[in-house]
Amino acid sequence: MKKSIYEPREDSLLLSDQVRKNAKGVVLDMGTGSGIQAEAALELRQVERVIAVDKNPAAVKHCKRTIKKRKLECYVSDLFAVFKKGKLKGTQFDTIIFNPPYLPADKNKPDMALIGGKKGYEVVERFLADAPHHLKTGGSILLLFSNLTNRHKVEELIKLNGFEFKQLASSRQFFEELFIYQLAKNETAQKLEPMGFSDIHYLDEGQRGVIFTAMHNGRKVAIKIKKPTSEAEGRVRNEGRTLELVNKHGLGPKLLMAKPDLVVYEFVEGVFLKDWLPKARKAQIKPLLRDLLHQGFVLDKLGVAKEEMHRPLKNAIVAKNKVVLIDWERTHQSKKAHNVTQLCQFLMVWRDVLTKKGMRIKDKDVIEAAKAYKQKPSDTTFNAVVKTIDKS
Repeated sequence: MKKSIYEPREDSLLLSDQVRKNAKGVVLDMGTGSGIQAEAALELRQVERVIAVDKNPAAVKHCKRTIKKRKLECYVSDLFAVFKKGKLKGTQFDTIIFNPPYLPADKNKPDMALIGGKKGYEVVERFLADAPHHLKTGGSILLLFSNLTNRHKVEELIKLNGFEFKQLASSRQFFEELFIYQLAKNETAQKLEPMGFSDIHYLDEGQRGVIFTAMHNGRKVAIKIKKPTSEAEGRVRNEGRTLELVNKHGLGPKLLMAKPDLVVYEFVEGVFLKDWLPKARKAQIKPLLRDLLHQGFVLDKLGVAKEEMHRPLKNAIVAKNKVVLIDWERTHQSKKAHNVTQLCQFLMVWRDVLTKKGMRIKDKDVIEAAKAYKQKPSDTTFNAVVKTIDKS
C-alpha cells in the first residue's frame, strides 16, 4: 500500500469492529483511506449501499482498484463537498463512519492523515457542522477520536450541532486512549425536522429551558424547549402565551409557533445589554434606557410582571439600537406589576458604569420618582422616572 494512504492501525481495527455491529442502510465512509471501514460495512446484509470518500485521490484510486463490490462507490471529496452539487447533491445516510485525523499539529509530523488541526479537533468540528444535513432522522454516526483530541471539546461540539451520543468502545494505546462514540440526532432535532426546521444547533440553557437555533422558511429562529431536568411545569407554554400578548404591543421577539412543549420565535441578532452598556456612548445609552423604561411601563399597564427586570442583563438584547426583551417563561399576571420600579433598581445598581459614561443619575431622584410611581402608576409619574435619565 502506498505510504500516502493511511494504513490500518489499532484505531482502524477498533472502529471496524463497531462498523460490523452497527452499520445499516446507506453508508458513508468518510475519509476512507485504505477502505477498511467500507469493506467492513459491505460484509453486512443490512447495508444497501456504501459511498467511500477521501480528499486524497490516491486513497480513492486504491479503493476502486482493490474493493470490487457492486454496492461500493468511491469519490474524491473534502468531507461533504461532493454531496453539495451534481448527482450526489443532498444525499443522506443511515450510517456515517468517520476515523478523522485527530492529533494536534506537530511540526515534526506533518501527516495530513493524522493531524486534525492546530488543536486536533478542527477537522471534527468542520465535519460535525455539516453532518446534520447528511444524516437521516434515525441514523447514526460512528466517530473515532483520541483523548489527545480534547474529549471535552469534542463532546461540546457534538452537543452544539444537535446530536446526542453514547460511547461504544475505548482502547488505550501507549500514549493515548481511543474512543468510539455513536451519535444520533437529539430528540429535539428528530421532532423538528419533519416540521420543516433545519440547521438545528444548541445555543444555550438556563434552569428551566434549553434553546436551539434553526432555519425555518428561510429565516433564522430560536426554539425553546423544557429542560429535561427541570421540575417546573408549564413554563414553555406560559412563554408562548405571553409572547402572543406582548407582540400585539410591539414587545418581545416575534412569535412564530407555540406548542405546549416548545416555543419558536425570530432569532434576535444583537448583543446582551450587559455587554453593550460598557462599550456604548452616552448618546446611545440615554435613548435606549428610555426605551427600556417605556417597555416596562407598557408591561405594567398590561398587568404583566416579567420579573428579573432589576437585572435585565442577559434577558435584554440590543439590536439596531433597540432593546428586545427575551425569556418570558416566568411572567405572570399581576394587578401590581412592578417592571418600572425594578428597572429603577437596575439604574442604581449600574450607576457607576453610567457615571463613567458621563451620566449623573442621582439615587435620591430615582428613589423619589420610583416611590411616586409605585403609589400611583400614571403617565405623569412615569414621565418623572424618565426625567431622571433625561437630566443626567
